[in-house]
Amino acid sequence: MEHVEVVVFRGYGSRSSAVRENARRVVEALREAGYLASFSEVTVPVADGEEGFEPFVLVNGVEVYISAVEVDSSRLAEYVIESVYLASTLAGFPLPPVSIES
Repeated sequence: MEHVEVVVFRGYGSRSSAVRENARRVVEALREAGYLASFSEVTVPVADGEEGFEPFVLVNGVEVYISAVEVDSSRLAEYVIESVYLASTLAGFPLPPVSIES
């Protein structure tokens, strides 16, 4: 994989800001590892949590979970690459996040 395109879909709030910053750190770590990585973001006009909205990230068209808490960028970059690679080789991967309705 030569080019890695990271797109963050974010709303308004601290969770969206944290996911965006972690995604930016991932892009920096990917560049340091030799990947051609690009970053873009789409701002959705909604507050975090409103109408069930949660920020999410697409990497080369694959939804990849990026935490809103600060994590090791290089390890997160490895996870992102593995997720995108596995998504292209295994049907049904990555699995969608599980949500429990109450």
